[in-house]
Amino acid sequence: MKLASVIGFLLVAITVHAQDSREPTIPDEFISIRHAQPLPDKPQPMAREGQWIATGEKLPLFRDDLVITERKEDGHLMWHVERVDSCTWCGKPMSWRQAAFDKEAISLWGLRIAMDVTDIEITHHSPCFLARTCREANPLLGQTRMQAYAVSSALTGIDWLAMAYARKGSKFYHVGGYRHWYIIPVIGQASSAVGILANLARWNHK
Repeated sequence: MKLASVIGFLLVAITVHAQDSREPTIPDEFISIRHAQPLPDKPQPMAREGQWIATGEKLPLFRDDLVITERKEDGHLMWHVERVDSCTWCGKPMSWRQAAFDKEAISLWGLRIAMDVTDIEITHHSPCFLARTCREANPLLGQTRMQAYAVSSALTGIDWLAMAYARKGSKFYHVGGYRHWYIIPVIGQASSAVGILANLARWNHK
C-alpha cells in the first residue's frame, strides 16, 4: 500500500514538472505583429516653378534655383514658386549674417560710411564754415561734428540692419529676399556725393 502511494506521488510530481518546463505557446498573430515592418513614408514632392502653395500647407522640396514669394491669387495672398532673381522679392535666401556682412554688403556700406565721413570733414573744414559765413545745409546733421557723426552713424546703422533683414529672406522656408537691396546704400552714397561737391564748390566762398 505504501509502495503504491509512493509510486503515485512520483508520477504526479513528474507530470507537474514536465508541464512547468514546457515553453509557453505564443499565438501566431502576436508573432506576425512583432515582425511587421512600418509602411514607408510617401516621398515628399518637388516644388515646380509656377506652383501655388497656401499658407500652412506642407512645403515641398526645393531646388537651389527656386524660392517662394507672396503674391495674390483670386484676391488672396498665397505663396508662389518662382526662380531666384526673377522678381524684386526673389533674391537667394541667406542667413542674416550673410546678408549683412558678405563682400557685397561690406563694400557698399563701407563706401557709404567713407563718403559720409568725407562729406562731414569737408563741411567742417571749409573756410566759410570756420568763418561762420555758411552753415550745414542738412538740418538733421546740425552745426557740430559730434551731432553730424551721431546722426549719420545712426541712420547708416538703421538702414544697414533693415536692408539686411529684407535681403536675407528665409533659408528654412525658402522665402526669397529683397533683390534690389543695394538701392539704399547707393542713395546714401549719392547724397554724400552731392554734399561733397557742394562743399568743394563753396570752398573759397567768403
